[in-house]
Amino acid sequence: MARPRICIVPEFPQSLMTGGTLVQAVETRRALAQHITEMDFELFNWSDKIPPADCYHFIGLPKYLAGVPRLIAQAGRPYVLTLLLGSMNRRARCVSALRRRLAFLLNWNREHQRAIRGAAAHITITQADADNAALIYGLRREQIHIVPVAVTEVFLTAQPFLWQSTYGSEPFVLSVGALQPRKNQLLLAQVCNALKLPMVMVGGVLAGHDDYASLVEREMQINGKFGGRWFQCDDPMLASAYAACRLFVLFSSSETQPASVLQAMAVKKPVLLADAPYAREHPFDILPKAVLTSRDSITQALQKAWSLGSGTELPSEFTWAAVSKKLNSIYCDALRRKLARKSLG
Repeated sequence: MARPRICIVPEFPQSLMTGGTLVQAVETRRALAQHITEMDFELFNWSDKIPPADCYHFIGLPKYLAGVPRLIAQAGRPYVLTLLLGSMNRRARCVSALRRRLAFLLNWNREHQRAIRGAAAHITITQADADNAALIYGLRREQIHIVPVAVTEVFLTAQPFLWQSTYGSEPFVLSVGALQPRKNQLLLAQVCNALKLPMVMVGGVLAGHDDYASLVEREMQINGKFGGRWFQCDDPMLASAYAACRLFVLFSSSETQPASVLQAMAVKKPVLLADAPYAREHPFDILPKAVLTSRDSITQALQKAWSLGSGTELPSEFTWAAVSKKLNSIYCDALRRKLARKSLG
C-alpha cells in the first residue's frame, strides 16, 4: 500500500511573496520529511497534474484560497487548517466575532466560512489564538489543537565561528525579520545609533514598504560607522549571526509567536522585546520588555539588556521533533476519520 501523501499549502504563492508564513510552510515540509518516515510530504503547486494528495494542510486561509478546500472536499480528501489570527485584544476579538456572524447572516464570505468550518482539524499556534478562534468562528474549543512554532535544528547547535571569520568578533545587536513598520526596525536603528551600539539587521523588504525600508537603510548607513550592517544571508550564516551577537531585539508591535525570538532563545542569547500582547505569552513572558511609547524606556531597556542581559533557554516543545509528532498525530486522525466515513457510506 502506498504511503499517505500530505500536501502543505502556504498562505501565499511562494513565487510572489516572502515572509514568515512562507518560511513556516517550507520548514514544516522539510521537518516532517525528516522526522516522519511513514508518510510523504510535499508543497502545494498550482500546476501539479498528479492525483490529489491524501490530506492537505493549509497554513493560513486567506479568502482568495477559499475555493480550494471545496475542491479538496469534492475529491474526498480531508484538510487540516492552521488559523493565523495574530495578536488580538478583547475588543478586536468581539468585533471580529460580530462581523463573522453578520457576514454569515447576510451571506457574505460564505464560502470562506464554510472552508474554515469544514476542516478535519483546526490548529492554532498559541492558547490565546485557540480562544480567539473558538469565539470568532464558532469552533469547539476542545477540538482545536495547539501546535507551536518550531525551531530548525541548526539553531540548537549554532556557533559564532562562521560569522566571526567573515565579519570579525565585535559584539552587536541583532534584528531579524522582513522590513515593515509593524516590526519597528527604524525605531530600533535610531536608538542603537543614539547609543552608538553596532547593529546587524537581517531581512528583505516586505512588498509595499519600500519607503519605510529607505528610512531604515539611511539609519543603518549611520550605524555602519559603529560597525553595524544590513544584509541578507543563508541559514548557516544566519545561525552563526545569532551565536555571535550580544543581544537579540524585536520591537514588533504585533506578532503571534515570532520564530526569530525562538531562534535567539535556542542559541541561548539575551533577548529584549516590545511590551506587546505576544510578549506576555509563553515562552516570552519571562523576557525583558521595553515600552514602545516611551523613547526613554526604550533607551534604558536597551542599555540594560546590552550590559546585563542574561542567556535564555528554549523549551523542548518548540523543537521540530516535538512539533512533527503532534502534526503526525493530527494527520493520522484526519485520515482515519476519512476511512471511517467511507466504510459507513
